[in-house]
Amino acid sequence: MQSGVADVGLPGSVVSSVQIDWRQQRVLVIAAHPDDEAIGCDGLISRVKREGGQVHMLHVAIDDLVEYSPAGGSTARQRWAEIEQVAEFLSLDGWHAARIGERRTLRLDALPRAELVDLLEGRPEHGVALPVLRPTVVVAPEVTYVSLGRRLRYPTAICATISRGIE
Repeated sequence: MQSGVADVGLPGSVVSSVQIDWRQQRVLVIAAHPDDEAIGCDGLISRVKREGGQVHMLHVAIDDLVEYSPAGGSTARQRWAEIEQVAEFLSLDGWHAARIGERRTLRLDALPRAELVDLLEGRPEHGVALPVLRPTVVVAPEVTYVSLGRRLRYPTAICATISRGIE
């Protein structure tokens, strides 16, 4: 099986390539809400799994939502069921959903960074916390992503992983 190549660089810059043996990786995907993993890194998840690596997911918030859809919204219970289906479809090795029913989904930009660090570090305890999982790769929403709630959490995720020695 061939190692993956990840391109790192900014648009318009010289792009360098890094060889990654995904078989040796434990990837943690931090998703602000259910479906963010599919929107932001479905291709990466598929590649890591196809090449024999592990992928784990942390969903920060799950709530009842009013949406612009034919159904008009979804409940936290429906979203939980969707996460279970996606986890099975993507063959995730583990996942955890936090902040369920706390009406945080549309207010993640107001979530104190200390709470996110606590969540990443496993307070309360869960199986995909940084000290438990010890991921080799952490994927979080990118800084320029359109959603403010997702975007403001990115620097916190980076700081939490650096403090744990994850690069």
